[in-house]
Amino acid sequence: MDTPSESTKADAPDSWTAQMKTNSSSFLGETSLHGIKHVGDTTRSKFRRCIWLLLVLGMSVWLSYTLYSLYTRYKSYPYTTHSTVIPKATLPLPGISICLRHSIQRSRLRQLPNGDVIKAFLEMSDSREEMLNNETVRAALSGVTMQELMTVGSFQAEEVIKYAYVFLGALPTSVIDPSKDFYTVDSFIGVSGLPTRCFTFNTTSRSEKDGGVSLSQLQHWEVILQSPMTDLIPGDDDIGGLFVSIHPPWESPSSIQAINIQPSSVVDIMLTPSEYHFLPAPYLSMDNKDCEDTNSPDYVSHMRYLSRYSYGNCVMEKSVFAAVEVCNCTSRSLGNLEVPFCSLLQYYQCYMFASGLKILPLLKECKMPCVVERMETKSASVSPFPSQNFIRSLPQEELNGTNLENWLRVNVKFANTYLGIIKHKPELTFDSIYSIVGGQMGLFLGASLLTVTELAEHFLCLMWASLKGLLGNKNHRARSSVASTRLSK
Repeated sequence: MDTPSESTKADAPDSWTAQMKTNSSSFLGETSLHGIKHVGDTTRSKFRRCIWLLLVLGMSVWLSYTLYSLYTRYKSYPYTTHSTVIPKATLPLPGISICLRHSIQRSRLRQLPNGDVIKAFLEMSDSREEMLNNETVRAALSGVTMQELMTVGSFQAEEVIKYAYVFLGALPTSVIDPSKDFYTVDSFIGVSGLPTRCFTFNTTSRSEKDGGVSLSQLQHWEVILQSPMTDLIPGDDDIGGLFVSIHPPWESPSSIQAINIQPSSVVDIMLTPSEYHFLPAPYLSMDNKDCEDTNSPDYVSHMRYLSRYSYGNCVMEKSVFAAVEVCNCTSRSLGNLEVPFCSLLQYYQCYMFASGLKILPLLKECKMPCVVERMETKSASVSPFPSQNFIRSLPQEELNGTNLENWLRVNVKFANTYLGIIKHKPELTFDSIYSIVGGQMGLFLGASLLTVTELAEHFLCLMWASLKGLLGNKNHRARSSVASTRLSK
């Protein structure tokens, strides 16, 4: 008969530690990981197995370093630049603005209340500050708004634009009506201290209504102008005359990078369109700055009065709001903004300076859109204009009382119908990271997805064996305690 101690020894579970060693040795000998099988090969000498162990550990450390380097590079959000040229049958025409830097006529100011006083104030650019202290001048300026000044004192589109066409080759395919197809834009902030009036063709409203104007390489847009050179009030600067501004249809014209045009000349403007696609945060691909992702399906515009977001439109709204906050008036209409127009006194005493000074800190709130459309321009002037053949083609009543030396012609056409697209793309995508990690694991350890599955299976088995071993030891101790109790009784 067996004693209790002998029975307890017989019931003791097999050593789970020995089982784990056996399973691990079997795994090391059969795994597809390069070098691991040599570590677990008991037929090799301990020295050779140690050498292989050091090699495997070294490769594992090297693999860890390269994966960490990949992670840090991913967190820096790198990107690459790709350039594409797409041929097009036609290209949409941008907004084209013909602008008068100085557009206020002396003779027309007499139609305004106290027009002579206002004319004297506008002409005396060097002593305006002193004149603002005069009560008569202040009363005259308070009685006229900037909008009234431009409506009465400036030129209309049909007075400046004589003819406008869209040509196919040498034949006009459509006639452009200056009074209907040109939208008048007045800008009151400028270096001249006087309003600038622009006549813009192909604005957003026209594009939404008619689908925009597109040109093929055989077509061009042409306008013949009569430059007003007399009876104008000069500005504070030495720059006069007209300029052409090429801009997106949804933006206002700007004198920045404008093309100056002079009478008695032909100006050919060649357009080359391009698009720049930048990546939004966190990539910061626009000169380490964030951009406004207007193409995102979740994008919600924060523009309050203008229909489309752009950097220029954002700056315009910010400048108007900044000046309205200080002066309680505006110099230009802006959507449904219910704020009265500034009088001339408010403009020269408050608005002209407030919109410039207060806007500077607000400009940081305006970001460039992630998709930027640019129209590169090249111009060349050829004189003289008009030619004798052109003069003979004009009706006699058109020539009566007309100074043809003030005429000029502007031709706008595309250099070619190719659209250049420069796009930033993430350098590290899921596919590229997947490929890099797989390649590095295969290079250093000969690992693959199947190898990872083997490792996972082995560690799960080890965990299960460990759990069973712990439970077996617990039961073994309980049975030993019961047997000891019986033996003592």
